[in-house]
Amino acid sequence: MPDQQLSLSEYLETVQEIVKISFGDPVWVKAEIRSLNTKSGHCYLELAEKEEGTDKVIASCKGTIWKSTAAKLLYKFQNESGMELSKDLNVLIKVKASFSPQYGFSVNIEDIDSSFTLGDLARRYQQIVKQLTEDGLIDKNKKLPTPFDINKVLVIAPEQAAGLGDFRKDADILHKAGVCEFIYHSATFQGNTAAASIIASLSQGLRQWANEYKTPPDLIVIIRGGGAV
Repeated sequence: MPDQQLSLSEYLETVQEIVKISFGDPVWVKAEIRSLNTKSGHCYLELAEKEEGTDKVIASCKGTIWKSTAAKLLYKFQNESGMELSKDLNVLIKVKASFSPQYGFSVNIEDIDSSFTLGDLARRYQQIVKQLTEDGLIDKNKKLPTPFDINKVLVIAPEQAAGLGDFRKDADILHKAGVCEFIYHSATFQGNTAAASIIASLSQGLRQWANEYKTPPDLIVIIRGGGAV
């Protein structure tokens, strides 16, 4: 039997001290938000890094934005980016390592660089445009004949999306005036299930439409999440 023995708490307290000494200063880290929950004013996140080009997670940890800075950081991010901090976003965050013998390793989030997230979304948008162009789909909608009179419109959008709110400012006026009738269906527009959710929502909307109306919708509108669309 070894002469020197440590209890688990003693060993982990040593690890805690090493983390404090070695990672005492905050650093900027790139990560994907896999989940985000708020409780008692605090924000609790699951952070991850995926292997490039795949969904395989190669690193993950917990992250916390404490109540003392949460409201300020979340408002700053939304004000600068035009979107709420949420799951599936890639972020550049200023973090400080933390280790607790009881709760394990996590990082405390001190700041968020909104310009990084906006740049990542722009990069992904350009990738989509490039793929649609290569597939010959980029101008497909423009080549379709526009109905002479648009009376009935099917709308697919994320619930509570800023873009949907902008759309409805004008659409509700037309609806109340009896010019157009708008039927709304919701879908998820972020994450791995986005494509399936949009297709399912569109299919459900068209089935419901067929049961209620004799003719198909004059127009189908698909709205993403951001405002000013």
